[in-house]
Amino acid sequence: MPDFDVGRKWAVLLATRPVEAWDRMRKTRVLARSMRSLREDACGWSQGLHVISAQTGWLQLIHTRLGWDWPCLEARGFQTCWIDIERTLASTDPGEPDYDADPVLARALWCAVRHLRPRAVVETGVARGVTSRVILEALDSNGGGRLWSIDLPPLKEPWFSQSRSAVPQRLRDDWQYICGSARRVLPRLLQRLEKIDLFVHDSLHTYDHMTFELTLARAHLSSAGLIVSDDINTNRAFAEMVRSDHMLDGVAVTQERKQDAAVGITWQRGSRAIEGHLRP
Repeated sequence: MPDFDVGRKWAVLLATRPVEAWDRMRKTRVLARSMRSLREDACGWSQGLHVISAQTGWLQLIHTRLGWDWPCLEARGFQTCWIDIERTLASTDPGEPDYDADPVLARALWCAVRHLRPRAVVETGVARGVTSRVILEALDSNGGGRLWSIDLPPLKEPWFSQSRSAVPQRLRDDWQYICGSARRVLPRLLQRLEKIDLFVHDSLHTYDHMTFELTLARAHLSSAGLIVSDDINTNRAFAEMVRSDHMLDGVAVTQERKQDAAVGITWQRGSRAIEGHLRP
């Protein structure tokens, strides 16, 4: 049976926001084409990466390899943030598919922001804004930094009406949300920013699109910056980037909620030296 609510949204988009409508139509075509090669693209996704289980000491390993203090003193801050996010979203049950971030991805981003103290953070993929909230809370605790987020929220309810619902108004002053395709928006944004300290991919998980985003982000990454990508097990893009660039080191961490999925974290070799190196 047709989803008339989605149909009405399409009609409004075509009439009032034709560029966004074009972005969505292009994304639909890309997804349809990519469905034929998903299994083949995923082969070799972990080749060249140190794969760690979320049930083991993955956080300590990352801190050690990046030269961050361990034990990490940020555990309490993250738990406070995560509990508040769950409380905020508890009243709604979006059902499947689940676009919200896994705790492994959220914890990795919290530590990255708190330890690196980045000035410029860019993410693709927002949904209800779980990772956005974590990043913004960590930036607020740092006392500085800005987040740019690019997203095309699903037109299907309840995801459409709940877009960005995890982010309270008090955190939005240092946040620029851009509704549009990363393929169209990301090049211009990174050209304007010139250098970024943290890039987070969590948008369209096809081989071609992830390769596009990761390659572009790598070209604009500061010497001590990080790239974090969700669902790297869907294709080889993340592993290929790390293997092909002798300046990069990287790990993969299996997720807590979906054991067959993984988060990828990569950084430039030799950038582990100083915690808080981006502090003004």
